[in-house]
Amino acid sequence: MIPKDKLESCKDAALRLLSYCPRSIKEISDRLNKKGFSADTIENVISALKKAGYLDDLKFAKDRIDSKLRKNPVSKNIIRAQLALRGIDEPVIDEALSGFEEAFDEYKIARDILEKHLKSLKDLEPDKALKRLYPYLRKQGFSEEVIEKILREKFNVE
Repeated sequence: MIPKDKLESCKDAALRLLSYCPRSIKEISDRLNKKGFSADTIENVISALKKAGYLDDLKFAKDRIDSKLRKNPVSKNIIRAQLALRGIDEPVIDEALSGFEEAFDEYKIARDILEKHLKSLKDLEPDKALKRLYPYLRKQGFSEEVIEKILREKFNVE
C-alpha cells in the first residue's frame, strides 16, 4: 500500500510536468523516477492519469505529427525517430502516422526543404551545391529515390 501523501505528491509532480508541455508516458515516468518516486507509485499515478485522459501516447503522437507537418515539415523517418526517442512504441507510431498519409507528400516536403537550403548555397557553383544537397537531404530522412528525383528535376541531371 502506497501512502496517500506520496501518491498525491507524485500526481502533483506529474500534472505540473504536463502543464508545461505535452509528454509521453515514458517521459513522465522517467521524470518522476528522477524525482525519486518509487516504481509502484509512478505506475499508479500513470494509470490514474491515463484513465483521466491526461496521458495518451496515441494522442500525443498525433498531435506531434500534426505540429511537425504545420510548422516544420520533415520526413516520415525523422518523425518516427523523434517519437521513438520520446518512448512511443512502434505500433502506436504506425497508427498515428496512418491518419496522416495524405499529408505526407515526401516529395513535396523534400522539395520545400531543398528550396530553403538552396538559399544558403546560392554562392556555390551548381556542381558543389549538388554534392552538398544529397547528404543534407539524406540526413533529413528522405529516401534515395525521392532525393534523386528532386535533384534531377532541379539541376536537370541524369
